[in-house]
Amino acid sequence: MAMSTLTVSKTTVYWWYSLLESIVNHKRKQLTDVLERTYFFLKEKAGRAHPKRDKSTGLYQFGVEPNYGVTS
Repeated sequence: MAMSTLTVSKTTVYWWYSLLESIVNHKRKQLTDVLERTYFFLKEKAGRAHPKRDKSTGLYQFGVEPNYGVTS
């Protein structure tokens, strides 16, 4: 399920604190785990909501493409 950019930005409350906490406390393993969970969450849930439209008016018109193997 693709979500809009606004909706995705609202998800930071769930992973941003853990990310910062692991950085501040110098916990490399925790940081790696948080980054991995965050990456897979965003990969699964945060696709562009309107990729066809974005090719003409959005991010994709500038050549921005997902880097995790998803094509629009």
